[in-house]
Amino acid sequence: MAVKTYSLKNDGAKKLSENFKVKEFRSRDGADKILIDEKLVSLLQKMRDKFGVINISSAYRTAAYNKKVGGVANSQHLYGLAADVTISDNSELLEAAQYAEKIGFKGVGLDDKYQKFLHLDTRKNKSFFRYRSNGSTYSVNSFFATVKVGSKGEEVKLLQEKLRKLGYKDSSDKDLICDGVFGKNTEYALKNFQKKMSLVTDGVAGPKTWSKL
Repeated sequence: MAVKTYSLKNDGAKKLSENFKVKEFRSRDGADKILIDEKLVSLLQKMRDKFGVINISSAYRTAAYNKKVGGVANSQHLYGLAADVTISDNSELLEAAQYAEKIGFKGVGLDDKYQKFLHLDTRKNKSFFRYRSNGSTYSVNSFFATVKVGSKGEEVKLLQEKLRKLGYKDSSDKDLICDGVFGKNTEYALKNFQKKMSLVTDGVAGPKTWSKL
C-alpha cells in the first residue's frame, strides 16, 4: 500500500472503500491537493464495519493549515497518514482505541473525556497517547490496561460491561454491576471467563484476556 495524491475537484466524489470518499480526507483550508494513505483507508473501513458511522474531522493537512490549527511540525496529517475521527457512540471510544491498536494502527490518540475523538495514523513506529483537557498529550504503552482486584476506572467498567454482555454473573448469580470498581464479584466473573477461554485463571485482565474479550 502507498500514499496517493488526489484532486478535490476531480476526485472528490471517488469512493476509496465501501464507506469513504476522497473528499472526506481533504484539508479543511480548501486546498485541491489531497494525500491519502491506502492503508489508512483500509484500517478506517475496519473501524467503520465494527463501530458504525465514523466521521473524519481532520485528515490530510497542508503545511499552512496544520500550522493554523496548532499541529506539531512533523504531524502525520501532513503526509496523508492520519485521520482524527469521531464515532456514533462516545461511550465506545476506549473500546475503539483498543480495536485500533489490535488491527494495526501504529499511532492512536484517545480523547474520551474532553473533545471526544480518536487520532489514528499509520506511522512506522508505535505511538499511543491520551489527551489532557488543555490539548497536550501523555504516552501510554497500550490501551489494554492490566486491571485486577483494587483497580478502578474506565478500563474496569469496560471489562465489566464486556463480561456482563457475554452473560457472566457475579458470585450470587446476579447481573454484574458495571461501576468501574474491580471487586470480588468482578474477579469471580472474570475467572469464569478465563476458565472457559482456557486462559490462566488468575482473575487479572492482561493483554491475553483482553484479546479474548
